[in-house]
Amino acid sequence: MESNKKESGFKVRGCLVVLVFFLFLAAVAGFFGARTPDLAEVYQEKQAVKKKEAVIPASLVLTGEGQQATNKFSLPEGLVVFEASHSGKQKFAVRLLNDQGDEIELIVDKMGEFSGSKAVKIPVPGDYLLNIDADGKWRIEAK
Repeated sequence: MESNKKESGFKVRGCLVVLVFFLFLAAVAGFFGARTPDLAEVYQEKQAVKKKEAVIPASLVLTGEGQQATNKFSLPEGLVVFEASHSGKQKFAVRLLNDQGDEIELIVDKMGEFSGSKAVKIPVPGDYLLNIDADGKWRIEAK
């Protein structure tokens, strides 16, 4: 009869060990976030990626003559290269402003004719504009 008690005790302990093992596995899986995201989460993540991947239109070219502010245009977050040229004889300055009118970067500040480029880090995707100070024709392309 004592051997039956021992066998029953081993069976109960064995079952408890197996049960504890599976509970441990379930806890570890939960700790490491092993779950399936729902469709709403997947959609939100894809939308966030699309916003970050916003790109400059194939060719954002702005032209004009003299002093003026450009219309607003959209830029993605990240590095944008501005290529600028000016055919005047006086000061040529190009400032990048955010949609609130705050200066983000002085892109060009030269005298007379100019042709060159500058890379600018755009802090957040959004609408921007250029404030141009020039006395001649100018052309600016954003890439």
